[in-house]
Amino acid sequence: MAAVVKTKTKPACKYGSKCYRRNAQHLRDYSHPEAEKQDDNSGNAMAKANSDVESNTTGKQKRTIQDFFSPSHKNTEAASKQEETPPTKKPKTSTETSPQGEGELAKGGTRESPSQEEQDESLEQEEDAEKEAPVYPDDVRQCIKETFLVEMPEDFYQFWDFCQGCNKLDPSSALRKSLGLRLGGPFDILSGRHKKVLKNKRGKYPNFLLHHRFYYDPPEFQTVLIADDDSKFHIGYFRDDPSEMPVFLASNSPGPTSSSKGKIFQYGDNIFAAVHTYATLKVKSEKGDKKKLMEQVIQSIEREAKKLQLSLERVTKSMKKREKKVNCPTFHEAGMVVPVDANDVGYRPVPESPRRIAVGTLLHASD
Repeated sequence: MAAVVKTKTKPACKYGSKCYRRNAQHLRDYSHPEAEKQDDNSGNAMAKANSDVESNTTGKQKRTIQDFFSPSHKNTEAASKQEETPPTKKPKTSTETSPQGEGELAKGGTRESPSQEEQDESLEQEEDAEKEAPVYPDDVRQCIKETFLVEMPEDFYQFWDFCQGCNKLDPSSALRKSLGLRLGGPFDILSGRHKKVLKNKRGKYPNFLLHHRFYYDPPEFQTVLIADDDSKFHIGYFRDDPSEMPVFLASNSPGPTSSSKGKIFQYGDNIFAAVHTYATLKVKSEKGDKKKLMEQVIQSIEREAKKLQLSLERVTKSMKKREKKVNCPTFHEAGMVVPVDANDVGYRPVPESPRRIAVGTLLHASD
């Protein structure tokens, strides 16, 4: 009688197929039923796949790597991809769904969607339509404060009275014939022009903070006199702080014929000194009747300034004191004055010249 051979069975690992140990001793001592079953299935699947590949390649010529880059191979691949991908449905446009769009398409026309700029303009027009027309105070000083958000110095109103004495019908054009200057900015409040124009050329309510503001004007600059020629020369008050009075008047000329675009030239600490400085500089190059008119204006300004006890100096003592307070130079050459407050907040002196800052900006821009 033949003896029965007993096979020694390995104890099952308590982690089963989730066991992370892969050393040979552990695999010999413990069995992992589910993992072994998966290995057998994967082995059979690999064998079946290899047999399918062999059956498909039998009787066919082997391809080289160059065959896969040939034009014919690319065309066949593209054709197969087109056959495999199902046709996508074309989304319906607004012209297909709306009756108006159907009519336009029937006529052969196309209806384009509005651009973002057109949508923004329509929104702005709707907002303006909802707004009420501005109501201005009868007091001109209060009106300027509410529209321009600043208070004007006393010489500003004194100069308006001076222009009224020169031209009662149109004080804003009192200097137009002699100096080629017209009054603008806050002077339009004194002339009542703001009440005649409820909306600007674009059909919107006027923004007085941008009224007569030119391209190179810094925020501290407020235009009050404008030239009639193409130079876009203008004179304005310059403030270091909007809650304080102006520190001086200055000129700026950003026109295409100007050689000093963006630069600000100081013209005294009151508007009489500014106009006097401009007239004395310009009268040197004039002749004939034009020169006589300028000389008459210069004399009348000198008389009025003497009566009002105003200085006609181009650079006063207060302006020289301000130069010592400048924290850093600026491209417009007027400087910036922002003192450090009690909380240690403010501008410190910048140890760089405008030229070096400009060169550094250009270098970084080219990078």
